[in-house]
Amino acid sequence: MHKIESRPAKSSLGQYIFLIDMAGHRVDPVVADALESIRARASFFKILGSYPRASS
Repeated sequence: MHKIESRPAKSSLGQYIFLIDMAGHRVDPVVADALESIRARASFFKILGSYPRASS
C-alpha cells in the first residue's frame, strides 16, 4: 500500500470514504483476494482505476 486517505462522506455526519493507493493490478491473485476481503466488509466499494505495470 502506498497511501490511504479518508474523506468525509457527504451523505451523513461522522461517515467517511477511504481511498487506497496500492501496487498491483486487480486481477493479480493476491490483490484480488485483498480487494474481495474489503468488498465483503464495506458498505460501499468502488475501484477507481487499475492499471497493469508497463513491461520493460
